Amino acid sequence: MKPLVVVLALLVACSGGDEAAPSPEAAAPPPVAAPEAPPEPARPPIEDARALALAGDADGAFAAGLELLKANPEDDALWRFVEAVGVSPGRAAAALDAVTAAGVPPGKAGAHALLRAELALASGQPQVALDAALNARADDPGAAAALAARAVRAGAAPPEVSDPTADPMMALVRFTAAPDARKAAADAALAGEVAGWRAALLRGEVRASWGDLEGALAELERAAADPSPRAAVLANIARAKLGLEPAKKGAKAVATPLEAGRWAAEAVRQARAEGDRVGLDLAVGVAELGLGAGGRPDELDDLLAGLLEVQGDAAPPALRLRRARA
Repeated sequence: MKPLVVVLALLVACSGGDEAAPSPEAAAPPPVAAPEAPPEPARPPIEDARALALAGDADGAFAAGLELLKANPEDDALWRFVEAVGVSPGRAAAALDAVTAAGVPPGKAGAHALLRAELALASGQPQVALDAALNARADDPGAAAALAARAVRAGAAPPEVSDPTADPMMALVRFTAAPDARKAAADAALAGEVAGWRAALLRGEVRASWGDLEGALAELERAAADPSPRAAVLANIARAKLGLEPAKKGAKAVATPLEAGRWAAEAVRQARAEGDRVGLDLAVGVAELGLGAGGRPDELDDLLAGLLEVQGDAAPPALRLRRARA
């Protein structure tokens, strides 16, 4: 039996030796495919309209913005944009006609009325503005009251209400029509109860016209603190201008030139983001004065460089000249 065992052992040994050793390539795991990069987010259509506005094409920007608004009436940014472009010099009357013809989107009667009031004021139609503002009282009483008061200041007949002595809107109308703080005193408290940045902005402008610069600044700061980008543009321009006004003899200035310049710079940034070319042009000039007088040409240079980067070839020559001077 021993020869048989030896033969079997040899056969087993030989059969095991026939298997080839695995190659390094065969032993390595398969390569892992790199994850695909996420797709670029789609550019919001409003950005194209904003680009047109910043390039100075107010007609094209307004037409594009209005079409987007009709398709997306829930987008607050579109309401702001159409207003900002619509009040461009020489465009407001046509913009008012176009907004009126477009009709009222469902559930947006108040926003539509406020937009029409702003456009009517910008086009010199105070009575139309007043009628539109009154149509917004149920939805936004503060904004409606502010626009109604502006309309009366511009020449509209004061509205009739059931109890004018107790109505905050009528108090604001009387307050803003008063020639000075003494004659406005009886309505000051009730007029001050009208909420919203539009009312604060208006009260600030009126107090500034009386020479009450500290009271004006307090109202404008209240307006600038509102989360609305539209408020940030208009209120920061207004308080920057106020801060650059020379103080009366013996009085202290309400702000330094640098503070005023930085407020205007904030308005520039907000206007640029919103596609508000009208606000942008106003704010740039005020920022240039404030930052220049405040001894910060570096901040002015950074601000103008950012504008040139955004506007590119569409940047107006005046902006390029300002950058060169800065």
